[in-house]
Amino acid sequence: MQPGLKNCGPEIGKRIVGRVAGSVPKSPEVKQAAVIELCARKESARVVAQKAGVSRPTLYNWKNQLLGPEAPASMKRQNKPALDHERAELEQQVESLRRDIRQLQLEHDILKKVNELIKKKWVSIRSS
Repeated sequence: MQPGLKNCGPEIGKRIVGRVAGSVPKSPEVKQAAVIELCARKESARVVAQKAGVSRPTLYNWKNQLLGPEAPASMKRQNKPALDHERAELEQQVESLRRDIRQLQLEHDILKKVNELIKKKWVSIRSS
């Protein structure tokens, strides 16, 4: 402590942490709207925070409270070519699976026919 502050109360000289004096707590609706606007990224985080009347760190704290720290602050698509490639790969897999299904259906139909023939043959052998 500085020498002139010794006789003052214990609150003098301490750093105050928390809300700025006079600031009003924001409603959950305001917080949610600000986080949605942050994630939509139509404007910078600084502008969104200014509109909400808070600092950028507070805005990011709201985002973490509502969505969790692992959620990205921007919901923009980032790797569109990778998504197109992934889609093409998935479409190839779907077509391959359809071919497999057709093949298995044919095999199933053949086995049913063979089973019917064996039953008929067995019945004719037993009845003779």
